[in-house]
This record gives sequence, structure tokens and C-alpha cells, in this order.
Amino acid sequence: MSTIVIIDHGVVGDRAVERRVLESAGHEVVGTQELGLTVEEAFDLAVERDAAPILAGPIVALDRGHLERLDCCRAVVRYGVGLDNVDVDAAQELGIGVGNVPEYGHEEISNHAIALLLALARKLPAFDAAVRRGTEIPAPQSVRRLSQSTLGLVGLGRIGRRVAEKARAFGLDVVAYDPYASPGAGVELLALDELLARADILSLHVPLTRETRHMIGARELALLPPGAFVINIGRGGLLDEDAVVEALRSGRVAGAALDVTEIEPLPLGSPLLDAPNVILTPHVAWVSDVALEDLKRLTAEAALRLLGTREPVAV
Repeated sequence: MSTIVIIDHGVVGDRAVERRVLESAGHEVVGTQELGLTVEEAFDLAVERDAAPILAGPIVALDRGHLERLDCCRAVVRYGVGLDNVDVDAAQELGIGVGNVPEYGHEEISNHAIALLLALARKLPAFDAAVRRGTEIPAPQSVRRLSQSTLGLVGLGRIGRRVAEKARAFGLDVVAYDPYASPGAGVELLALDELLARADILSLHVPLTRETRHMIGARELALLPPGAFVINIGRGGLLDEDAVVEALRSGRVAGAALDVTEIEPLPLGSPLLDAPNVILTPHVAWVSDVALEDLKRLTAEAALRLLGTREPVAV
């Protein structure tokens, strides 16, 4: 039997699902947030209890300093899709397997992307505001027909492919940039600059890495057709937010819809809050009752696999 410590800061709800999976496999489970511990106190407990795997919430920094303290740790699993809070290189050097849960929430996340796309394209925030203020509605000619627009996807993984399927149902032409994708997914693959030049709507679906941080900045936004829309449900760091704000204020970009920002929650002084034609949601693209249960179950199952193999589940 191993002791499994859940440093669950940033994870919604209780740990009943994880306990059911892990305790039925004979492991002891310790949830640190329910004990009222801070993140640092949780790491102290993990060291004290010789935790074999650790399940970590999305705001827990699994950096080299923390990982080096975990002498008995054989695996770390991050709740959710990304690994941007995990020092993967350090973990591998220390012989610690790394896992995440890239297979959950595809339906919800792709639906959220389409919802944001439709809200931008149909100018729903502007129409709503006009009704509430009793002012003139936006001009009809300011709304473009979707079937005459091109959606450019940056990233054609699990979620990107689902977004492409749903977007085509609205008549959108869909193109993608993904250096790791193979032709044949039914989506034309382009170089990034070529995609930007064609994308009336740009939607980001890649993980945050050293290579992708601020991959869309002032230069890239300037390549978009005038009046393009920008959607980000990937990670906030993919976009240079200052450049986005400037492009919105100049009218070069007609609107942006962001479920993620570089700092979360978004500070009240952020210029995004005063930029025109911005839709902001609080990192909830994944949210549903089923997705939450899937996230917890799959995270626990990933820990069990890692205990058996010491190999990364998904890096």
C-alpha cells in the first residue's frame, strides 16, 4: 500500500471520486486542502508521509525545488490538460513519472469555443448592451455571414479537431496550424503566417510551453485580415495581452473572447477590462458536472498507472 497525497488547491469539490478509485486499489489517500493546509504545509506533509504519488491542483507549482524534497515520490499527476505548472525536465531527472489528463472535457471545451465564436460573430454583447441602454443597435452590415468566413485553428489536437467538426456545421472554412499534426484530418494544414493571413477568426488550442509563450503578439495580430476575431481557450500566456488590447483599441482586431488570461483571476486593473469588444469568461471552458467527475476519476486512474509503470502518462 502506498500513501497518495492530494495537494488539491484549485480543484473544485470534494475528493470522494479520487478516494473511491485509489482506496479500492488499496492505497491510503490524504487530501491536504480538507485539512486546511497551505500549499507549503501540504508539501511538508507529503515529505513526512513519504508520498509515493502526488495529485496536484492546477495552481500548485511542481518546480524543481519542491520535487527534490520528495525523496519517495514516484509520480506526480496534474489535474487537467496542461503541464505548465510542472518542471517536467526536473521530474525526469529525479525518476518521477509525470501525468496529466488530456482526455477529459473535450465536449465542453469545444462547445465553449464555438459559443464564444458565435457570440463574437453575431455581436451578442453589443446587441445585449444596446437593449439595456435603450440605444441604437449595431448596423446589420457589421455582422458577417459565418459561411463566408475562415476559422484558423492554432493546434489540431483532440480539442482542435472537435472545434473543427462543429465549426464546419456552421459552414465555416477551417484551416489549421500544427507542426505535429498529420494530413488527412479533413482540415487544411498551413504555416502559421499563412494561416494568420487567412483567418477571419483565430482560435488557440495549444499547450503553454517555452516555444508557445506569446506566440501571438503584435506581429502576428498584424497579419490577420482587418476586423478579425481572436479566441483563446488554451492558456493565457499564448497571447501577448498588451498587443491584443492595442489591436482592439486600434480596430485592427474587431473582437476577442478569452477564457484564459496570463494572470488568473484577472486583476481588476487589467487593461483587458476596458478594451472594446472583449468577452471574458473565468477559465470555465471545461465546466460541466460530467467533466468534473471525469477529471477527478481520470486523474486518480493516471496515478495508478504511473505507480505501476513509472512512465509519463502524457507529456
